[in-house]
Amino acid sequence: MKDIQRFLKEYGLEEAKKNRQMVFICGPRQTGKTTLAREFLKEMDCQDLYFNWDISKTRQMFREDPTFFENIARDRERKITFITFDEIHKGRDWKDRLKGFFDQFENEFHFIIIGSARLDMLRKKGESLSGRFFLYNLLPLALSECENMDLNKLWLIDRESLKNPFSSMMDLCTHKNEKSSYKDLFNLSGFPEPFTKGEESFHNKWQHSYVDLVFEQDLKDLTSVKDIDGLEHLLNLLPLRVGRPLSVNSIREDLKVAHETVSNWLRILEKLYLTFPLSPYSKKIARSIRKEKKWYFYDWTRVKEPSFRFENMLAVSLLRAAKCWEQMGLFKCKIQYIRTIEKKEVDFLILIDSKPFALVEAKLSQTDIDSHVLKLAKHLGNIPIFQVVHQSGIFKKREEDSSIISADRFLLNLP
Repeated sequence: MKDIQRFLKEYGLEEAKKNRQMVFICGPRQTGKTTLAREFLKEMDCQDLYFNWDISKTRQMFREDPTFFENIARDRERKITFITFDEIHKGRDWKDRLKGFFDQFENEFHFIIIGSARLDMLRKKGESLSGRFFLYNLLPLALSECENMDLNKLWLIDRESLKNPFSSMMDLCTHKNEKSSYKDLFNLSGFPEPFTKGEESFHNKWQHSYVDLVFEQDLKDLTSVKDIDGLEHLLNLLPLRVGRPLSVNSIREDLKVAHETVSNWLRILEKLYLTFPLSPYSKKIARSIRKEKKWYFYDWTRVKEPSFRFENMLAVSLLRAAKCWEQMGLFKCKIQYIRTIEKKEVDFLILIDSKPFALVEAKLSQTDIDSHVLKLAKHLGNIPIFQVVHQSGIFKKREEDSSIISADRFLLNLP
């Protein structure tokens, strides 16, 4: 098994030593949240301070003494004491419980809270926990993590690189990694278990059971949806629609359900960390499509057609990088796409602090950059273009501030 260090440890957990806020870690199931936390606790000599709400003994200790962990934490001297609660959001009044822990022990202990959609929802509904936590997302593996790259040497980590994003990326891409894990990521997903196992047969079995696991552990906790078969049917339809703006009306007709039902199911799949949407960019684009979103899977291997799987993989990679840059406190970042009424499209637009920053196109093999992409880049303020290709061995500068780069080079420099 490969020894993979997640960047979140560096910019989230290590930073937590200096901050009073609780660390909330959320993301898709089986991306390594618990493993990350437990390894960090071991380093901090706090491995006895991990408590999982799914374990009956933990729930019993909470009932008998809500602050039972206090005596355990003080049982021996530690330089810094970290206490981790996993899945505590499944308990009643969990937010009030955490507020009480923080207010009582803020100056003594550091808290790490692990969960999924319930924690992510706090971004909009912090309520009594407002100001008491920093929220981090652990998404599928980055190629740069798989290759043990230095986080501080990746693209846009240095704010100076924002002044010339094209040149900074070109400088990073000059050297090719001959032992890249890119093909394994493309074929086996960025979820640690199937990736590190490295076997297609294991990946297939893992993938078949993954949705069942998510539905079993999270669906009832988040929603009262009754038509689980319909939800699964929608999930099975989406791989064929990746890379295209999704028409809810078209899906509604295929499923024979109401428009609002499809919209609600899409929101549920997003909450379950199975899929995520990208919105169309319309500002400064007079004839853009303003409504329909494009939907992607966190597990891009659910998409069988190679070109759309590659686009999906790139979407996850850009989303993960955007969240990393934000959660490092560098700048606000958003990923969108552009599609005009004339059906001229650019796969991805990176926005930094709400301003167009760079265009990214996904292609299976080397082709010239389309003229409409060049025109859009100029229209948006002469922003750079990165045409990222699945084909290896490509590294070419085209027009000014535009290039064609193999994914195994481009992704190697994204956090």
